[in-house]
Amino acid sequence: MAGLSFDDHADERPFCVRRPDGREIVIVRLVHAGAEGGPVTVVLSCCTREG
Repeated sequence: MAGLSFDDHADERPFCVRRPDGREIVIVRLVHAGAEGGPVTVVLSCCTREG
């Protein structure tokens, strides 16, 4: 698993995380990132493809 630096993402800029089989994705929206590795606040939305 790769690390992710929230400092690289602007506030409110969404990004996706996908399962390798492509059946689920999570849309992550950064709301607030604390300074220097502090706490972060995110909103998560999960989408699942049936079949």
